[in-house]
Amino acid sequence: AAAAVNNAIKITPKPAHNMVHVSYSLTGSEAVEIKSSNINGKTLITQKQNNNAGEQHVNMMLPSTITSGIYVVTITTKQGSNSCQLLVL
Repeated sequence: AAAAVNNAIKITPKPAHNMVHVSYSLTGSEAVEIKSSNINGKTLITQKQNNNAGEQHVNMMLPSTITSGIYVVTITTKQGSNSCQLLVL
């Protein structure tokens, strides 16, 4: 299913350390779940929010116990989900 997230998720900084800034766009008002997980699928952080259509920005604090590696940020709405990689050093 095509996600309501209508363009690529952008994550800064690259690489991330203790906080990431996630930006994305919505085609309509949606309940959104933003999840960060490791490549094995273990969830680190989940944030839920209700957003209006348009450009969205959210800051996510990474756990202090996070180790260097590649993680995945997934944004899910009832339309589907969209993911992108997050590199942590």
